[in-house]
Amino acid sequence: IEFCSEVYGEELPGFQNFGTFPLLNTEIVGEEISDGGCESTVSYSFALHSGANLVSFWALPGDVSVANVMSSLGTNATGVIGEGVAASQIAPGHWVGSLSSISPTSGYWVKVDDDSGVIELTEATPTDASTVYDLHGGANLISFPFEGSIGISAGLPDDAEGEFTGIIGEGVAASQIAPGNWVGSLSNWEGTKGYWAKIDNPVSFSFNEPGMMRSDELL
Repeated sequence: IEFCSEVYGEELPGFQNFGTFPLLNTEIVGEEISDGGCESTVSYSFALHSGANLVSFWALPGDVSVANVMSSLGTNATGVIGEGVAASQIAPGHWVGSLSSISPTSGYWVKVDDDSGVIELTEATPTDASTVYDLHGGANLISFPFEGSIGISAGLPDDAEGEFTGIIGEGVAASQIAPGNWVGSLSNWEGTKGYWAKIDNPVSFSFNEPGMMRSDELL
């Protein structure tokens, strides 16, 4: 059985490469590796409607080119617009413009011709939970980097939430009228959705992961 070094390491005294040790009365022969071979990948998909869709990607394949990420849409996809960048498909699989690759921290408007569009990604690596978002003052087109969803306030760390004045999704929005008090039709951050985040001052932060509790919620 092959184990990742980040799981079986110094925390198990006496563990050594190709060593034998007891675990719950079961003898396991472990091989410690450090080449990243145990990194897991996922496959997922989500449907689009005709017109412009505000999306993001919580996991991406190794090839993050616009042509590869949008390949499952075929010629149904006509354009992708990011914050200050864009690309258009002028022939099957041939994209041109200032946008060449997809970022896990960015949101995108994906334009498709009809309702049959489905983005399908295989062998995609989930975004690291500690990924840092560096936002500038004003409007930022961002992603939500996790599968699933979490409340707006719960998803933001305490030291960053105060810089947010509003969040706009596709057809929904919310405003912060007091610290941690959000009102509007948008209530959650969701994986595969993109957002315009309105910020008072530049801020750097990492999203709280769904299922994780903030420090103020533990009190």
